[in-house]
Amino acid sequence: MSHLRSAVVRLSNRTMRYAWGSTELIPALRGVAPDGHPQAEVWIGTHPAAPSMALSPDGARPLSEVLAAAGSPERLPFLVKLLAAAEPLSLQVHPSSAQAAAGFAREEAAGIRLESPERCYRDGSHKPEMLVALTPFDLLCGFRDPAAVGADLEALNVRRLDDVVAHLSADDPRVAVRRAWGAVLTRPADERVAAAHEVVAACGAGRGGSAARALVLDLAACYPDDVGVVAALFLNQVRLPPGRALFVPAGVVHSYRRGLGLEVMAASDNVLRAGLTPKHVAVAEVLDVVNFEPSPGMVVPAVPQSPGVHRFRPPAAEFEVWVHDSEAHQGRPVSRATMPLGPRVVLCCAGRTVLRAGAEDVTLVPGEAAFLAPHAGPAEIATSGKAFTVGLPVLCETQVTNGGA
Repeated sequence: MSHLRSAVVRLSNRTMRYAWGSTELIPALRGVAPDGHPQAEVWIGTHPAAPSMALSPDGARPLSEVLAAAGSPERLPFLVKLLAAAEPLSLQVHPSSAQAAAGFAREEAAGIRLESPERCYRDGSHKPEMLVALTPFDLLCGFRDPAAVGADLEALNVRRLDDVVAHLSADDPRVAVRRAWGAVLTRPADERVAAAHEVVAACGAGRGGSAARALVLDLAACYPDDVGVVAALFLNQVRLPPGRALFVPAGVVHSYRRGLGLEVMAASDNVLRAGLTPKHVAVAEVLDVVNFEPSPGMVVPAVPQSPGVHRFRPPAAEFEVWVHDSEAHQGRPVSRATMPLGPRVVLCCAGRTVLRAGAEDVTLVPGEAAFLAPHAGPAEIATSGKAFTVGLPVLCETQVTNGGA
């Protein structure tokens, strides 16, 4: 079939309608009317949970077949998502490669079915990820200084949490956070609910700092009985402006709260949850995996490559992200030529984007994506708006042209 031989292939991608998703953000990017239902994520890649389909006049076939026809592994090492959050996602953490391999082997040996909701490790791989904000994006990421957390809890004056406050005075910050956060999450079930209710009531009564009150009341609107509203106070509140990127390595607790972003990750499905979710919570496993070092989160610098083109290179072996932005080039179309070094996914997020590889070309509008095969050779990407290219970390040649998109 022709699309199996093509260097550049248009993709059809599945939209995931999770309850926390926004009803408006993805339709607004695509320029279509909302349908009234949440659209949480659009998955672009070969992950078996929602694989992309390669399109051509001959029909549609899984993207994995395009890779196989090119003599490449049938699964991309990365997964690309448009993520649109209207409500908080779970408090979660991803394991390291060693932790994932051990956990997967342990659950396989125990006979826990892969599709079981009790399953923590669905594969043996790590899942580093990076979020690039497309709108202002609110999230929680990394532990705060324990003294600051202790001050917030003391100001709330919830006597049920006196033991937590005491733990936060330990000399070693890692020990302080480990003991205090663990004390919040490992209480008996009725104590966890009572702690959540009392903290929410204290915030509703105006006690505590303004930032802590706002966070607790926002989370409690969705999860009023979840002790995650208390555990979240240990994390940094981060607002990413559009165009900024944050990397989340293994062991870092995080929760995406609100906004539209491009999320890129290693193609794993390992998520360990600590709260703020109706899904399976595995506190003991989370506590074994988490890095308790206080940290504000890892902002990834945008490295200029040429006018209107910059690159995010996080410390991950599976992916990097190139941004092609005509607004950053004074509104003039921007292009780049890449060396033929591995498969790439291109996503248009504004304006119009044209991909050219040899005699083939594909035009994309916002929300559409295409695949550049490993055999594509030098490929030109021209945009009159904004587009992203995701691929393996490589050294690429770039050039700017004045041609329109």
